[in-house]
Amino acid sequence: MRRPPKYWRELGAVALMRMGRTDYAEIAELVELTSADVERIDEASEELIRCWAVYGTPAGEFAELTRPVRCGGCGDMIDKAPCLRCQIGRQTKVVA
Repeated sequence: MRRPPKYWRELGAVALMRMGRTDYAEIAELVELTSADVERIDEASEELIRCWAVYGTPAGEFAELTRPVRCGGCGDMIDKAPCLRCQIGRQTKVVA
């Protein structure tokens, strides 16, 4: 299913926040949103965004970032969010 660009940008913003990023301007730049959009996303007033914030973004869905950044979890350089290595690690721990 093709999703609109807004979906991927919002998913990326939530993923970055769950990875420990807090600077709205940096998050906005990384996912091509405005700081106001990121602030709105952080409020989690929309049901889908609230679900991502609580339970994480859907497995297998990644948002492209405008530049590589270091993952706050494992330290890898990533160009998509959420970090695949951390996502796989969490799934492995849940199954084990």
